[in-house]
Amino acid sequence: MSRYIARRLLQAVPTIIGIMLITFLMTRLSPSDPVTLMVGTNPNVTAADRVVLRHSLGLDDPLPLQFVKWSGNVLRLNFGTSFYYHRPVLGLIKQRIPNSLQLSVAGLFISLMIGVPLGIFAALRRGRAEDHLIRVLSTVLHATPSFFLGLLFILILGVHFKLFPVGSMNTVGDDCTFCWDRVWHMIGPVLLIASGGIAVFPRLLRA
Repeated sequence: MSRYIARRLLQAVPTIIGIMLITFLMTRLSPSDPVTLMVGTNPNVTAADRVVLRHSLGLDDPLPLQFVKWSGNVLRLNFGTSFYYHRPVLGLIKQRIPNSLQLSVAGLFISLMIGVPLGIFAALRRGRAEDHLIRVLSTVLHATPSFFLGLLFILILGVHFKLFPVGSMNTVGDDCTFCWDRVWHMIGPVLLIASGGIAVFPRLLRA
């Protein structure tokens, strides 16, 4: 077993390097210029200042050397400073991890609570009307893009009927972590995250 795990880990190394290389090339070869994004149209920034800033960021180095430096920073969890927020990217990621975990764990729980019973029920009623209905609904839900479902939720239940909020994790001024206000804000995103599992689990369990 240990040899198998070691072999699989070694096989994952080229995949990780390939993903890092593709990510690096997508950012470096994009039409946008990091220096222009940082200084914008500030008239006080001269051409010489741009050259100095480009050199300090290492953007005038050859691409292979840039990739080596960039990979080293990624391995040290140094993702630089956000152009938009002007704050360390790692700090922004840490700040958003709790909300992301709440949404993903709640979405997984809901998908299991709904998808698993539906799959068992469809298997027990194989070939009957209930089975066909569950399979059709599962296929339709699986084929519908999640962003489209999110837009429908926002437009119909959020904007038109005003039943649910359309943004944020809490009402402005209320920063509770576990309360009804947060649950109310999480209903839409959690159902959207759970929709994938609700579509897949019944088909897997039925099979």
